[in-house]
Amino acid sequence: VYANYVTPWNTSYGYFGQIPPIEPTPYQQLDIALIRSVNISGHIYYYNMTGKNNATLVNITFIRDKGTDYEASKTIEGNASYEIYLVPGIYTISASYFECNMNITYSYDRTIEVSESMRYDINLTKVRECALTLYWNKTENQTFEPINQGGSVSYNITVTNNGNDNDTFALSTLGVTNNGNPVEGWNVSFSKNTVTLSLNESETITVNITAPDNALADNNTITIKATSQNDTSAFDTTDLIVAVNRINDDINIECDEHEKWISPLESVDFVLSIENNGNNNENDLISLTVDPLPKGWNVSLDNYRPFILGESKATVTLTVTAPSNAKLDDYTNIYLYATLERNNTTVASNVLKAVVSFPDLTVKNITFSKSHPKIGESLTINATVCNLGNVNAFSSNGFEARFYVDDKLINTTYINQTTIMVGENITMFADWNTTGVEPGWRTVKVSVGAHNGTLDELNNNNNYATKFLLVGKEKAWWKLVAVIVGILACMGAVILIRKIRRRR
Repeated sequence: VYANYVTPWNTSYGYFGQIPPIEPTPYQQLDIALIRSVNISGHIYYYNMTGKNNATLVNITFIRDKGTDYEASKTIEGNASYEIYLVPGIYTISASYFECNMNITYSYDRTIEVSESMRYDINLTKVRECALTLYWNKTENQTFEPINQGGSVSYNITVTNNGNDNDTFALSTLGVTNNGNPVEGWNVSFSKNTVTLSLNESETITVNITAPDNALADNNTITIKATSQNDTSAFDTTDLIVAVNRINDDINIECDEHEKWISPLESVDFVLSIENNGNNNENDLISLTVDPLPKGWNVSLDNYRPFILGESKATVTLTVTAPSNAKLDDYTNIYLYATLERNNTTVASNVLKAVVSFPDLTVKNITFSKSHPKIGESLTINATVCNLGNVNAFSSNGFEARFYVDDKLINTTYINQTTIMVGENITMFADWNTTGVEPGWRTVKVSVGAHNGTLDELNNNNNYATKFLLVGKEKAWWKLVAVIVGILACMGAVILIRKIRRRR
């Protein structure tokens, strides 16, 4: 119950409290205590930054700090005057503003002292809030037939401003997926890239979509995003669905190297790319088969039935093994087939070739740590062993390099590896002491081969290399020859000079 009384002397008194229960009798007298009150009045103004003052709803509540015994609250319409009576004292004033079409409440709290002749201004400042909805009527998709690869379709989407002020929204595409997997090549554009809307205003935007020439069949999802340019955290998304027709089934077998060298009883791998070039968006089962090879030859695949999604490919390794008695230049053709099991009519084929060849070990780059060692000195002989053949050299016992001086074996160096790859270079060395060697030019020879075994090679005549080395002093007859040549040269020069003088 709230009551206010004004005495003849223009003094205000008020009653704030709970009136005790009243029995329904014809007449009853109540004794209530009145408290001196102060008239509180004012005006409410709302300025919405557009020059117009709109009607609004403001709630102002006064709570006395001493407790809730004397509490008054009143709701006042916007642009209106308000009036209330309060007991003088300290109050907490709470003001809130709510406008339905903004879905937001603004509040203000302040402590004031209520007394006569007092004046306070209460300002409520609106905090901008950006919000929107992006909507596409999915039933609209039923009016469109599925498009073909490379085809186009247009959809309408609606952007609504749910914020508390005018706003501009930017449209963008987040991506395109098929069965949850990202796909590329789609082109998406808008009739307007940005749209400016007033409060609660909506606008329809046209989205133009073009599928790539290799678009996957069935439903493709295009995710559209609208974002407030005043607050990037305010955005909404919607998914557009575009169905693409299944146009064709197509598979293929690709291999970067159709022909490879192979050595007897050895294997070689062909890396295949099995391609599903159809536009279906399902994993297709593709069966791989190989025609029988000649006797002694073997072939295998690491996957005979790969699952491959449309517009995708899988890697399969084909391994061929040559017979132990294969001879140089023997070969086999490998006829490979792929069949799409879903219809058993879509096929692809390819032909590979394995040709028998041998390694070719040779020696090159013989060098000496000393170019002119003296008798009794030590030096190191270095040489490079390499495989110039078409296939790897294999020896179960490894390989060895032999070092000779004047056809006398001075060292055998073991090469501790069973395979020397094509083009591989291996540096070998051996130490040699010239003690007991006749001075003069010596022939150094280095050869390479299989250790405790034989090796078929393309050329068995280049398994070694030689180089001359001068050891100690040259023999006396070499010096005699040099002296005689020098004397003859001098005599010839003297005779030539005399002839020239006589002519003069």
